Amino acid sequence: MSARPHILITAGGTREPIDDVRVLTNSSTGSMGAALARAAVHRGCRVTVLGSSAMLSHPDWLPREVRRLPFTSFLDLEGKLLSSLKDDPPDVVFMAAAVSDYSPVPTSGKIRSTSPELYVHMTKNPKLLSRLRQAVGDACTLVGFKLLSGVTTEELLDVAGRQRRNCELDFTVANDLKDLQGGQHPLHLISDQQIWHYRGPRDTVVGRVLDVVLPAPRGEAPPRGMPTAGRLRRWIQLDRWLGAVTHTVDDASSIEAELIASGHPLERPATVLVDARELWWGCCERDAALWEVCRLRAEADGHPEAVPVLVKGHIVAAVAMGDQRARVWPVPGHPVEEWAEQVLAPMDIRKVWLPEGASQQLPPSPGTPVRDGWRAPLWTTEDVQHSVSVALRDASTGALLVGERLSGPAKGTWAFPGGKIEPGETLEQAALRELHEETGLQLTHLEPAPTVVHTSYGGRVYRIHCFQRTLWGPPQPEPTPTFHGTWRTPAACHASVPWSTGMVPVLRSLLP
Repeated sequence: MSARPHILITAGGTREPIDDVRVLTNSSTGSMGAALARAAVHRGCRVTVLGSSAMLSHPDWLPREVRRLPFTSFLDLEGKLLSSLKDDPPDVVFMAAAVSDYSPVPTSGKIRSTSPELYVHMTKNPKLLSRLRQAVGDACTLVGFKLLSGVTTEELLDVAGRQRRNCELDFTVANDLKDLQGGQHPLHLISDQQIWHYRGPRDTVVGRVLDVVLPAPRGEAPPRGMPTAGRLRRWIQLDRWLGAVTHTVDDASSIEAELIASGHPLERPATVLVDARELWWGCCERDAALWEVCRLRAEADGHPEAVPVLVKGHIVAAVAMGDQRARVWPVPGHPVEEWAEQVLAPMDIRKVWLPEGASQQLPPSPGTPVRDGWRAPLWTTEDVQHSVSVALRDASTGALLVGERLSGPAKGTWAFPGGKIEPGETLEQAALRELHEETGLQLTHLEPAPTVVHTSYGGRVYRIHCFQRTLWGPPQPEPTPTFHGTWRTPAACHASVPWSTGMVPVLRSLLP
């Protein structure tokens, strides 16, 4: 496994000729494969997309770094896929293309439209997916896709599970066409021992899939078939830039047993806890004591049902959920404002309660009184000045692009590039512009970071929307009148003080 994984993605639908004019195709647009490609590039991977001609006709769907190979029919896809696997072996294959199960026996010329009925003779195509394991060997991670329509969840999981077993896949992504509506893209990710259930927009669930599937960027890839706990250990040790990994299991004690059996025990005993969405998380033993303290506080306040919140692999609070409300018992040293919006806002939490002594950690919306400990958090108000910041990381060294502010109220402090949003700009457009104006670096896209920072200057609240991207061998920034940027290792970042107030939580979220 190279330090920079090679990801091969097939995307879009095949077009099978009926005659010289007509084709048989499907409704696949290739947008799922494009989302996978974007997320993989943002994680520093080298990406090849075998895309349908229709999908590749949208050049803005894919980052410029992606290698693009077009296909048309089943036979065209088959030939190019097998050649790619041989000529440039991938570390991971996502078979997201919608491949025709049958192909017409083509007719030379154009079939006349004079007959009231038309019969098309079709023959079954061989299954590409079932031949891939032999082509790639055991070192490659294979991910298949199964889309059904109007079936029960049990039937969907059963069919997808059979696909995974019969085709010797590491994972199968399964979803139901009837559930793909309203901007939501729910899916199930199935491995040999676990099933993950994800809901949310396509880009969100794709990121969660990659968090599980992508191999660790350091060291050797685990052999195919390694118990899931072995993979869990690798994610616990990952740089937090790549995020956390969640696992759905039936028995918490099985994690530790699998760790021992796999020969990959944690440096400290593992504790597995369940959060409000019934997902199991891995954390180290030192967090178990913190959870016990939070649990006892919640229980004393009459909420024994409270569950732990883990951010970056560590317990930060106990939370009891209600109807758009959440009671929070925070861990000292983990201010609520550093994680609350990331965790609670997506659950549509509109009111937050904090125990006495912790209320100062989460300022309420301007003009909103605090009553009996309940407050409307900052993300519920529109009376906020929005701005952006950009955190770039060199994948080869781990260095971050930071710099000293040379003007303005934050003069003399260290920060990430960023600034205000101009009228008519999207958040990403503003982030790209600010990055270029302050460092001279011109990129085409950025990935939204999970961290949203709230800070205040001159009595006004600011919400800083953070963006990030991993680059390989990035160029040096140019000094500008407002910002002197430089690449610094995590250790050097710690020594770069003073930091601007709003950037401290961002820095903490990026460093181990």
